[in-house]
Amino acid sequence: MFDQERRNRDLYEGAIAQATYDGQQLGIQKSKTEIAKAMLKDKLDIPFIVKYTGLTQQELQQLAQTTHI
Repeated sequence: MFDQERRNRDLYEGAIAQATYDGQQLGIQKSKTEIAKAMLKDKLDIPFIVKYTGLTQQELQQLAQTTHI
């Protein structure tokens, strides 16, 4: 019984760690997107935005199209 409890606890802790990581990554991506939107709105050059946000040119083009910038 003890081994099963330990396995369950390990699985639970692993799931919590993964969910925490996933949430952090989602937040980072959202932040990059919001910064890129502001930069696009200010008419900054695409290569400059790519360099400082880490987003790809394709991601920026899609962002510009979906936000009508």
